[in-house]
Amino acid sequence: MRRRSGTAHPKHPSPTEVVALVNGVTASIGGVYLLTSSTLIAALAGGVALVAAGLFFVFDR
Repeated sequence: MRRRSGTAHPKHPSPTEVVALVNGVTASIGGVYLLTSSTLIAALAGGVALVAAGLFFVFDR
């Protein structure tokens, strides 16, 4: 099957397109990592706060 000869399409992406793609992928991975790490830190801080409050009420009596 032949391709329509309306516009010429390059076979390989240009270096600029490759850099843009890599930057986009890196940014999305970084965003996911930041969101995940922030969530884990918040959960850990909440757990520590619950343990501290529990110990405070246990030993306060």
